[in-house]
Amino acid sequence: AFIKNKTLRKILLIVLITSIINYLSTGFLLNVGIRRNTPIIFSFYILYVVAFYQFFKINFKSKLIKNVLFLSLLILPIHHLLALPLNLDNMNKKSKYQYELYFTSYETPMKSINIVIATAQKEELRLDCIKTKKGYHCRFNEIYPLIMGACKWNSLSCKKVLGYDPKKNKYVPLSLKLWKNYYWEH
Repeated sequence: AFIKNKTLRKILLIVLITSIINYLSTGFLLNVGIRRNTPIIFSFYILYVVAFYQFFKINFKSKLIKNVLFLSLLILPIHHLLALPLNLDNMNKKSKYQYELYFTSYETPMKSINIVIATAQKEELRLDCIKTKKGYHCRFNEIYPLIMGACKWNSLSCKKVLGYDPKKNKYVPLSLKLWKNYYWEH
């Protein structure tokens, strides 16, 4: 066997199965986004770590092969270091996945969020949904934890946060229990 370590073989098998299941469940969808591909990305980095681990375990007969393999393993972290400034520059650019209702109300997402949090401190906050051709699109799972986290961790006195419920055609109090019970989409 190429890999003699049984634990390592089990890890590789789990990584392979995880990648295959994830690909079969999302691979045929168009434009699934990075969140749904997280297991594949995670699997890739596990394989990368295993490759580095194996590299130092193997005794190479040729110094040239060892150097070429080592340089090829260094390509990934070097690429990440080179791509980081470009990725950071793109963070301010508008994304088609950005939820416009709460994060683009003002000049910057941070200013928009600060105003929403300030409103939550003064009065009962009513969060709305975006009406689309297919019905209502409510993404409270992004803004609600942000508001509640800011209130809790900054010791702010925030009022009740309500979210518009298209099923009931009224505003309902938001809580984590609604997501735990799958009342709201994730």
